[in-house]
Amino acid sequence: SIRYEALHFESPERMIHSVNRWAYNESKNGMFCTLSQAFVKTGEKKIIFYSAGHNDQFLYRKADDIFICLNSKGKPLGINDEEIYKPNEFNYRNGDMLILFSDGVVEEFTENVISEERLMELIRTNYSKTSGEIAEIIRTIISQASEERHLADDSTILIAKFL
Repeated sequence: SIRYEALHFESPERMIHSVNRWAYNESKNGMFCTLSQAFVKTGEKKIIFYSAGHNDQFLYRKADDIFICLNSKGKPLGINDEEIYKPNEFNYRNGDMLILFSDGVVEEFTENVISEERLMELIRTNYSKTSGEIAEIIRTIISQASEERHLADDSTILIAKFL
C-alpha cells in the first residue's frame, strides 16, 4: 500500500516508483490506478506535487482570484514498470487554499453536478468559510447527486487553507 511504502522510503520518487512497480506486477488485463500526492514544505512555503495519471488539482490564490493548476506528468500506476515520476514545485502564500480531490468529484457527473468550473466557483464563493465547511458543502452536493443517480465512483476531497 502507499501508506506502507511512504513509511519505508526516504524520497517520494522512490516510493512512487515502488508502488508503480507493485501495481504493474499485480495488474491483470491492463488495470491501472491514478495517484496524486502533494508534499507541503511549510518552512519554504512550497508544494511538491506528483501525479500518476490523476486529474489536475488546484491551488486557489484568493489575493489574485486565480486558480493555479497543480500538475505533473506521469502515466497511471501499473502501465509501465519503469515510469519515472517527476514533481512540479509550486510556491504558496498566506491566504492560498489547496484543493485535492479524487476524480469521482468532477468526472463521475456527466450532467455536471460538479464540474471543475463548478468546483472552482464553490471554492471562490465560500472562501470565507472554514475548509471543513467548504468540504461539507461539496460532499452534500455529491451525496444528493449520488442518491438520485446511483453513482458509484469515490468522491474524496481535502481542502487546506494556508494562514
